[in-house]
Amino acid sequence: MKQLQIAWNRLRVRLGQLTRIQLTLALRVTLAAILALVVAQAVHIPLPLWTVLTAVIVTQMSVGRSIKASADYLVGTIGGAIYGGAIAIVIPHESEWALLVVLFISVAPLALYAATRANMNVLPITAIIVLLVPTITHTTPFYSAVFRVLEVALGAVIGLLVSFVVLPSSAHRQMRQLAARTLELMAQVVVSLLAGLREGLGDSELHRLQDGIGQALNELNTIGVEAERERRARLSREPETGPLRRTLLRAMVESW
Repeated sequence: MKQLQIAWNRLRVRLGQLTRIQLTLALRVTLAAILALVVAQAVHIPLPLWTVLTAVIVTQMSVGRSIKASADYLVGTIGGAIYGGAIAIVIPHESEWALLVVLFISVAPLALYAATRANMNVLPITAIIVLLVPTITHTTPFYSAVFRVLEVALGAVIGLLVSFVVLPSSAHRQMRQLAARTLELMAQVVVSLLAGLREGLGDSELHRLQDGIGQALNELNTIGVEAERERRARLSREPETGPLRRTLLRAMVESW
């Protein structure tokens, strides 16, 4: 009983440390997964698994990030489905050795391309699915490619709808919150540096302070890109984020 009480207290502390953004993201991801499964079963999608996974993947921390994830995932899926389906149709692969050869031809070029474009890592995965699913479901490579695109497209639409409708999180609002935390961190660094002049500040502590601010600025730039994506999509009327990011960067340089 005492162990359960300790575990419950730890869970309460952990939940208390979560921010509103993290909690709403968990809610959106859960709703997107449930809704994707319900819709996929209602329209008789052959493999609802990919619809559910896509809905979960494209449901991101902000609307801008969801748009980027959806675009990348759809482009990668369509490209992988077209290439993998074409290879599977053109080259016969009834034997195990032939299947291995076709798998190599399908995956190697896409894997090489994905290695140079991190947002296209779904390309070889889609080609593998299009090639191997027919051996399990006894369908043709053409229909395997078509169904794959439909499954992903449906999941992407559901994920975007949930991101837009269920407690939508604006990248601009996230950026303002992070900018405030970054300024607080800079203020703490200045206090630590002044104290270090009197008491001495080791290199390890100095590097830790620098790394903390650098990480915050990197995250700020990432969110800023998402915010600009929302502006281009006419989803936000907030001002440009560039001046704020440049001001914080100058503040960091001047503080050192």
